[in-house]
Amino acid sequence: LRCEGASRQAIRLLEATRLGRGIVAMTPLPSTLPPGFRMVNLPSAAADPITGTIVVVWNDQRFGDADILSIRSTDGGGTWSSPVRVNDDAGGATQFFPWIAIDPYGVVHVCWYDRREDGFKIDVYYARSNDGETFWPNQKVTDAMTDQSGASASDMGYGEYLGLAAYESR
Repeated sequence: LRCEGASRQAIRLLEATRLGRGIVAMTPLPSTLPPGFRMVNLPSAAADPITGTIVVVWNDQRFGDADILSIRSTDGGGTWSSPVRVNDDAGGATQFFPWIAIDPYGVVHVCWYDRREDGFKIDVYYARSNDGETFWPNQKVTDAMTDQSGASASDMGYGEYLGLAAYESR
């Protein structure tokens, strides 16, 4: 899986038999984040160890604001579902840098940075799904928001340190 060309912003699934076949175009996020934030529109993907279903998440603004979207393929990447929103806020807030994991039981877990509560301060949110298309209500994971108001532009290195591991539907 790779993102080809900054201007094209397209997710590509690479297989020996279908090299370079596009699965969905990404709508890049505008820079609504403070100066210095690195907003990289990179997807995160995982495969269900039971069914082989592939689920891909990324940040995108096709529905009007910066959301976390999900697509899935149940046939090894031959066809893909339409994108669905993972975040369940009312809209207008920025969600970005999603990560995905699928546990040994096939439950999909997604986490991301989220600005829904303050507009500037950042929390981490989480959602789970049994199929990669219908997500349970979002849960805030952080106890306190991260406040970047006093940081310099060079301090705004979000994304490199968020990850997710899942085991036994947790």
